[in-house]
Formats: sequence, structure tokens, C-alpha cells
Amino acid sequence: MKTSIIFITLLFAVSCKIDSSDNAAFIQLTKDPRAEAVLATVAIQMQQNNGFQKVQSLLTELLESARENLHRNNKLYQKAKGRCDIYNHKLAEKDEYLASLVESLNSEKITVEDATSRAGDAISARSELIKQYSAMRKAEEERFKQENSFYDSVQNTISDAKSAVNELLSNLRATDKPAVSFLQTNIKRVTDAYQKVFNVNIDLPYAFIQMSIDNNAAKQRIVGWLNDINMTFSSMVQEISSDAKNRSENSEAFKAVIDKVNTALQNENINITGLKSKYEGLVEDYNKNINDFTQLKKNNAANLLENENYCKNEETNYGRVKKGSEESVKIYTELLEYFLENYRKITKMINDKYKVLQ
Repeated sequence: MKTSIIFITLLFAVSCKIDSSDNAAFIQLTKDPRAEAVLATVAIQMQQNNGFQKVQSLLTELLESARENLHRNNKLYQKAKGRCDIYNHKLAEKDEYLASLVESLNSEKITVEDATSRAGDAISARSELIKQYSAMRKAEEERFKQENSFYDSVQNTISDAKSAVNELLSNLRATDKPAVSFLQTNIKRVTDAYQKVFNVNIDLPYAFIQMSIDNNAAKQRIVGWLNDINMTFSSMVQEISSDAKNRSENSEAFKAVIDKVNTALQNENINITGLKSKYEGLVEDYNKNINDFTQLKKNNAANLLENENYCKNEETNYGRVKKGSEESVKIYTELLEYFLENYRKITKMINDKYKVLQ
């Protein structure tokens, strides 16, 4: 440090005899710590044989080294910047991809949720149809029951009327004269039954009934009338018996159709319920995937921000390093130029002063 101070003092003394512009430049140059370190080394070198040549070589070497450092730092920064740009681009592309993926998953989930809702509506609609068809089946059973009851009642009415007819025919054909009240009562049983079964009102005048007791022609007419009615009732009974099978078959066929339809609807509901369950599972899977990819997107965004900040810091650091390297090149260039331009004066002055100081 002592040698450095001596050398700077000597240089300053020499610079006083040089142009004022060179003097100011040199004074400013000696204020830089890097220049001071070089000057200290120069002071030592100049005390040796061929000192100035060694100083020139030293300054040239320092200048080349500073230039190489600047070039190397530039290459390192360009490489780092290239990596930053590539990584930022990849992260940005990944962010767009994840955003698109999450949007697509949400859209697909909405579709599946809509399908789940429609499956639920289909199940409800079929369940309601099953209730309606079951009600129709029950109504058919009740209708058939009432129909059978009606025809049973008709047959009972006819059976009672035929009994009355047989009793009348038996009494009218007997040798003994039947009582008028007996005839009138049983004929009324017959006419009432006829009216009930056929909804036709027939009647025999009381005078004609009373006449048939003593009048054979009137009696035969009543007998013929009763025989016709009896045949009509018998024919009606046959029709009822024959129709009963058809009515029963039709009713059973109707109920069978309802049962078949309800069975089909129930099977469809089973299938749709299974499908709905799968849809619900898919919605859960979509929710999990959406959450996972959303988290990945957040992590990627954090990585992108971190990398961008890192790249900014690298750019700032490079700026400082570049500035320092450029300043070093400038300082070493100025030192070399200064010494090359003023080396005779500096050598003489150093030699003179060195002997005095010595």
C-alpha cells in the first residue's frame, strides 16, 4: 500500500507537467479502486529491470482479461436468457393448455350432469306411468268384478223368472183351476224380470188373466206367451254363459298387457338407475380431475411467476456485471493509453523521484 501511494504521488507529480486535460483524466482514473490496485502493482514492477515493459504487458493482459470476462458474461447471459425465454414459453403454453383442459372438463361435466338430471326425470316419469298402469289394472279388476256381479244378478233374476214361468205352466196345465192371485203374482214376477233383464215393460191385463181361468183359448195364449218368454230367458242365459268366457279372456288379456308394460318400465328404470349411478360417479371423477388440474394450473402459474422474477433478477444482475466489466475494460484501456502516451515522462519522473525517496 505504501508503494502504491508513492507511485500515485509520482504519477500525480508527472501529470502536473502534462496537459491539463490529461491531468484531470488521470486524477479521475486514480480514484477507481481497480485502478489503484493496478497502480500499486505498476509501482512495484517499475522498480525492476524492464519495469515499464512489464507494466505495459501487465496492463495489456488485464485489458484482454477484462474483455474476455465481458465477452464470457455476455455469452452466459444470452444462454441464461435463452433458457428463461424457453422455460417461460413452455410454462405459458402449459398454462393455456391447463386452462383449456379445465374449461373442457367443466363443459363435459355439465353435459354429464344434464344427462344425470334427465335420467332422474326419466325414472320419475316411468315410475309415474307404473302407478297409472297399476291403477288401470286395479280399475279393470274392479270393473270385471262388478260386471260379473251384474251378470250373476241377471242370471239370478232369469232363474227366478224361469221358476215362476214353470210354476205358471204347471198350474195352467193342471186340471184344477189356479187361483187368480197366484197367476197374477207369478206373472208379475215374470214381467218384472223381463223388464229388468231387457229393459222392456210387458204386462198382461188383469181381466185377461182372470179370463184364462175359464177360457181355454185365453189360457193357451198365456201358455204360449210364457213359453216364448221362457225361450227368450234361456237364450239370454246361453248368451251370458258364452260371453262370460270372452269377457274373462279380454279382461285377463288387458291385465296381461298392463303387467307386460309395467315389467318393461320397471326394467327400464333398473337400467336407467344403473346408468344414472354411473353418471353420478363420472361427475365425481370430473370434480376430482377439475380440482387436480386447477391446482396444477395454480402451481404452474406460481412457477411461471417465480421464473419470470428469476429472469428479471438475472437480467438485473447481468446489468450490474456488464456495467462492471465494461468499466474495467474502459479503465484498463485508459490506463494503457495513458502509459503508452506518457511513459517517457513517467519513467524519468519515477527514476528521479525514486532515487530521492530511496
